[in-house]
Amino acid sequence: MEKDKNKLIIMHLAKEPAFLLVFSICLMFGAGASYNLWNGNQLEDKLIALATFIVAIFAALFAIRCVTTSKTPNTHTRELEVKSNITNDLKFNELVNNIANNINVAQSNYRHKVFESVMLEDLQEWSLFSDSWGKGEYRAQKDYNQVLLKFYKEAESSIFSTCLPEYVKIWRTEFGKQILKTHLETDVSVTRVFVYDRASDVTQEDFEVLKEHAAQEPKIRSYIYFDEEDNAFSFPTILSKDFTLVDEGKALGVTVSFGIGKLEAQWRFGGADSEKWMPIIIKCKEQLLGVSKPLSEWLLEKNIH
Repeated sequence: MEKDKNKLIIMHLAKEPAFLLVFSICLMFGAGASYNLWNGNQLEDKLIALATFIVAIFAALFAIRCVTTSKTPNTHTRELEVKSNITNDLKFNELVNNIANNINVAQSNYRHKVFESVMLEDLQEWSLFSDSWGKGEYRAQKDYNQVLLKFYKEAESSIFSTCLPEYVKIWRTEFGKQILKTHLETDVSVTRVFVYDRASDVTQEDFEVLKEHAAQEPKIRSYIYFDEEDNAFSFPTILSKDFTLVDEGKALGVTVSFGIGKLEAQWRFGGADSEKWMPIIIKCKEQLLGVSKPLSEWLLEKNIH
């Protein structure tokens, strides 16, 4: 699989001489910068080498992305998507170039060992932070709300999510109201399963949230599941009980911290390695729906209107 992917990249580059030239130059600069980074004696040499190496890597990735994602638009929607991709690529390239330019200006005009030292520390920290991007991952912390809303707004076909009791209180906040409003304004299919250990764990306040969701049928399909009252299904060990699946696997978000002001989620994006975990997630979703009860039906049984 990896060999086929490499062949595909080489084939695309061969068809685009301009990008092939850019890619080759990036490799040469990257190799030279890598050598200077490890063998340079002066701090300033290492700083320049690290900056050059980062820019070379991003430029090479940009060239690969351009030649492997280009598509011929055949509908108005496809044209809009291509224009959006081009705009994002240009912004990406502009930001990378701006970072490199700022480093070069700082190196040329503001020479000081302490300044160079703290810049190098920041660059190293940023380099480590960006490692997760290279793995197709992103951890949403302070920007948890904004990131989740973006996923809900930009979804193309479907949203599937679970909701634990620890999260139910979020639905009573302004953020929770924004989520529901976004669901109702988009055309994608939305399915949510409320997960409790036992039916007795559902509080009176929870009933209000559940009724509000049930009232949104069929736009939002809601279910309820009691984990400790069922022996037919178990959540896979690689997955939290609170997760969101976007567009059948284009993105997967797993909540790792709960509480108002403390929400955190680990997001993974479908790519070359998604075949390792995606079948597990899809199977989990299908099995969970199979053992869950439609929320409106369960509320009716409880005589909750």
